[in-house]
Amino acid sequence: MLAAEACIAYGERGMTLADALEEIYETYGYFSESVKSYTLEGKEGMEQIAGCMQKLRMAPPEAFAAILVDEYEDYLSGERTHRGGEKSALALPKNDTLRWLLADESWIVIRPSGTEPKLKLYIGARAKTKAELDATLRQLMQDVDARLKGYLA
Repeated sequence: MLAAEACIAYGERGMTLADALEEIYETYGYFSESVKSYTLEGKEGMEQIAGCMQKLRMAPPEAFAAILVDEYEDYLSGERTHRGGEKSALALPKNDTLRWLLADESWIVIRPSGTEPKLKLYIGARAKTKAELDATLRQLMQDVDARLKGYLA
């Protein structure tokens, strides 16, 4: 019903739903997310994942793909670290998740699966154009992927 109403409303303005979506993108920017899983084998895989998470906690990156980190969140410690080093508490349940908020409004989340030897990577980005968005996501994925493969080796 809502889609039909939107078709009518935008049609009266001489627009298709695709035109309306493009108008929204031009007003607010383009947003997209990407997910990647790293599956390892058995107990050794679980240990590799735990080691990777520990390495990330001990030396959290200050930039990804040359984009500075504004905030780093460790949900296990319940702590947020701001770029200048100031710390604040997270009001969220504790779990084995790390999150980076970047200066360009992109974000990265890394967490192990709770049930299998798998590490999950989530990346989100925002940009003014679709081309910029695609380039940002690609560069972030390449950077984080290389780091994680190095830590999991």
